Amino acid sequence: MARRRDQWPQSLLAPWAWHPDDGAAPRLHEKVGAGRGGILTSRALVLSVVLSVGFMAVGMVGWTSGAFSSAADNAGNNFQAATSFCVSPGTVTVTSDADTYVASATPTTNYGTQADLWVGSSVNSGNARALVAFPMPAVPANCTVTSATLRLNAVYTGGARTIQVTRAATAWTQTGATWNVQPTSTGTAVTTTSALGWNSWTVTALVQAIYSGSDFGFIVRDQTESAPGAGFFQQYQSFESATDPELLVTFA
Repeated sequence: MARRRDQWPQSLLAPWAWHPDDGAAPRLHEKVGAGRGGILTSRALVLSVVLSVGFMAVGMVGWTSGAFSSAADNAGNNFQAATSFCVSPGTVTVTSDADTYVASATPTTNYGTQADLWVGSSVNSGNARALVAFPMPAVPANCTVTSATLRLNAVYTGGARTIQVTRAATAWTQTGATWNVQPTSTGTAVTTTSALGWNSWTVTALVQAIYSGSDFGFIVRDQTESAPGAGFFQQYQSFESATDPELLVTFA
């Protein structure tokens, strides 16, 4: 039976599976070919095995396991480890070391020794603002501030009001601050809705600004002051009370 040479070109067959010399010794392709009792049933199967192995080899180039590299998808198969690591990640809670409130109805009076911090809005009774400062925790080596939360405990609320917190831009003292002598504010305000119990404000950007600039604490006020009539007042506890204001700072 004549051997068919028109099935597959020589370049696609493994060298040991194709022999051009009709007079040569029995060829391996004949030993494994169809009807010869060999292992493979056809030349097509030989070709399939060869091409599959080749494709697998090509596909493995540039492959990276995500378990060993955070750069598993980049074309250059690069891996870059962090140059430094935060030595003490986690959250540190500090309590206020200075707090008071100032009231427009009594513009020259200082309330630094009071156990309460009043925040209010009233066209009749005047407005009130709280001032709170904290001993800022040291930043651990190679760490950054990833989040920060200010917490005040409210023991009385005059209604669901939007209470805002800003960063104080100028210095003040607990025993010297009055409505007439109070710090100015800076930065973008953050807000929460007043309620009984712990009120929280996310002050991450404000705390990051404190670490990179000046530290004069925070100003807490009603977002809309001079409300009609008797207005609305919130009563928070100061550090002279049983529940201190808190600042939670997370490092990573």
